[in-house]
This record gives sequence, structure tokens and C-alpha cells, in this order.
Amino acid sequence: MHVHEARARAPREFIIGASVSCAADAILAVQQGANYVVASPVFPTASKPDAGVACGIAGIRQIKMAVDVPVVAIGGIGLNNVREFWRQELTESLLYQRLSRNRTSPPLLVR
Repeated sequence: MHVHEARARAPREFIIGASVSCAADAILAVQQGANYVVASPVFPTASKPDAGVACGIAGIRQIKMAVDVPVVAIGGIGLNNVREFWRQELTESLLYQRLSRNRTSPPLLVR
């Protein structure tokens, strides 16, 4: 469902998010009423091979600069590359990864 369709059907107080892969997608989602965007994948990920081309740190920065809503960054983020978010001053993004394949480990959350 497109954001504008969800916004038309949902009560005004509903919080609606949209999955995006680039700044243009994020801008459109916000124009249609998204309260936040989920940018994915940041890095290549084995957990979702059909996730598309990774946008990388540069893509996350472009998305964050393009919209004035929270940006949630997911996809391929782990202990091996999470420091790059600090180096690029993107620590306010929420980062999530299941830390093991058995899905019992807690998620990695960084603010």
C-alpha cells in the first residue's frame, strides 16, 4: 500500500512509515504523509538476498538530509561496520540487526 493510501484510510494520529532506498523515495514518502522512513539495505545482507542494492553510509546521509522525519537504517548492519555511523555522525539513526541466525539474540540498538 502506498503511503498516501494508508494516510487516507488511517486516523490522523496514526504513525505511518515507509520503506525507501534513496532520497527521492524518502521525499515522496514524506510528501504523501509518512512520519518516518526505513532506509534499507544499508549494507549487503544475507538475511534478505532480494533487498536490492545497498545504499551505504552515503545513501543514509543523503536520505537524512532530504527529509525532516526520523530515518531508521537497517540491513547488513553489525558489529563489524556500526562504527562507521559514529564516524559519519549518523548515530541518531536506529540500527537493528539480529546478532545470530537463531533469532534469539537481542537486537543491536544505537542512538
